[in-house]
Amino acid sequence: MTRSYLKQTKSMSSFYNLNLLCRILKGAICSLLLSLPAYTTTAAQTIRYVKPNGTGDGSTWANASGNLQAMINASNTGEEVWVAAGTYKPTTDPANRSASFSMRNGVTIYGGFAGTGTPTMAERNPTGFTTVLSGEIGDQDIPDDNSFHVIFNPAGINNSAVLDGFVITGGNASAVNAPDCNGGGVYNNGNTGRSCSPSFRYCLFVGNRARAYGGALYNTGGNGTSSPVLSNCNFRNNLAGDSGGAAYNDGSYSGNSHPVFTNCSFQTNSAGNAGGAIYSDGRVYGSSNPVLTNCSFQDNASANAGGALYNFASTFGNSNPVLTNCSFQNNSAVNTGGAFFNNAAIGGNSSPVLTNCSFQGNSALSSGGAMYNYASVNGNGRPVLINCVFFGNGDEKTFANDGGGVTATYSLFDNTVAQDTYSSDPTNLTTGTSPFASPASVALAPCSPAIDAGNNAAPGLSGIIIDLAGNPRIKGEQVDLGAVEFQILPPGVIFSLSADESGCPVRLTAQGTGTSFIFTGPGNALPGNVLPETYVFSNVYRTGGTYTLQAPGVKQPGTYTLTATYVYSCGTSAPVTRTVTVGRSCP
Repeated sequence: MTRSYLKQTKSMSSFYNLNLLCRILKGAICSLLLSLPAYTTTAAQTIRYVKPNGTGDGSTWANASGNLQAMINASNTGEEVWVAAGTYKPTTDPANRSASFSMRNGVTIYGGFAGTGTPTMAERNPTGFTTVLSGEIGDQDIPDDNSFHVIFNPAGINNSAVLDGFVITGGNASAVNAPDCNGGGVYNNGNTGRSCSPSFRYCLFVGNRARAYGGALYNTGGNGTSSPVLSNCNFRNNLAGDSGGAAYNDGSYSGNSHPVFTNCSFQTNSAGNAGGAIYSDGRVYGSSNPVLTNCSFQDNASANAGGALYNFASTFGNSNPVLTNCSFQNNSAVNTGGAFFNNAAIGGNSSPVLTNCSFQGNSALSSGGAMYNYASVNGNGRPVLINCVFFGNGDEKTFANDGGGVTATYSLFDNTVAQDTYSSDPTNLTTGTSPFASPASVALAPCSPAIDAGNNAAPGLSGIIIDLAGNPRIKGEQVDLGAVEFQILPPGVIFSLSADESGCPVRLTAQGTGTSFIFTGPGNALPGNVLPETYVFSNVYRTGGTYTLQAPGVKQPGTYTLTATYVYSCGTSAPVTRTVTVGRSCP
């Protein structure tokens, strides 16, 4: 074993709350999933400029408009709207709760520009220049007078309508009836034979509410289609009174809702009934099969079932999400299904496919700490697990099956999980020791049985080249289990190395962490001596720890090197070295 963690070289962005993802991956090296790509704009392209309190026609930064919606409406296919830092509201009338922003096909709306000067795309920085779309149109301390929806996208919107680099907050869909009881942040209206599937990039959905469904995002494709595409987005602290604390995907009644989430995170969202983070509705010949890649779910909760995801398929409908490189930590349900609830009834099919996913610390007070699988009247509720890891999700109550079941291959479970609750394929493994680096991490611990234990040919890995942490998905010849690929064994550490030349012989003193430490240097010119001399601090591997080290008597001037390594039961880490120069010669 010669693998080790890669170093993080870019700072994390609190704007997108990726520091929270780093805590999820504590013990591994977190990669910046939300680094902004470079964009170029052709000279002939029309750009409209918006800044707070702007009074111009939007033709330049100096002549920027203050009316964001007017600039969106004035733009045509292939054109862009650039928006400076600040807070924008859909109306100045605090009584007009129906007012919302809306997107436009072919138009890309960019936030994250400085509010002064003439910032270029290269100077755009949504992290530093926060651009907010807010539903706080009334009293800032009273949510009940906020806009029903911060954004309401009408039928006909497609993936060419792009919102990039915004905070979406303060929507409160608190009405009794639809549509204003759903989708406090964004409402995508694709129902009844229509379609609405916009794109969102680098957006933060925070603090939105809905009386019924979809606190932050409601995709209504009932008897229609609503399948938005979201990448590098964060959903945090959103609330639904009924279901889908962050997002509700409605593909019911012969409809379709298949949103795509890539590099997205869901933290501390909640639902009064089901689906603390996401509810996918494929009932009555409908279909709701979201695709989630490199997504994390942490501390989401439901007051009933499905702390993170609830997948509903009844009356010959389908709700079969596809998840790859996803993590689930500390999600909870008051009743059943701490992370997942898969519900298949009357010929419905709720059998999500999970490849290289990790589950740790999820819980349900009744049963199914990780998953509850229900099937009745010819329904099929049987999730498929490939290359997954489950540890600390309720022991024997990790899985609960009521007519459903779990098909698992190449997966690792703690040995307290009831083995009759998942398929006993010979490729599955069990462990009595956590395979994770810590209780707060889904990174794998050194020598974890999940390392090099997966199936490279798993269909879900096709085209996947990075893991949840942004590191190569397969390091070595065999893929690891879980969302985070183990890179190389963590090396030893040398904190300090110094030479005390006040006496003879010269003393070399160091502090370091490891299991083996070796000094090398010029040595002493004694008969038969072969240079360089090796000064062995310890030729017996110790338990890994931090030590104060001292080389034997050094008498020759020159450069001396300390090498530290860590030896594990499964291999030796790469060596780490540090040097010090000795100028004194001793007899």
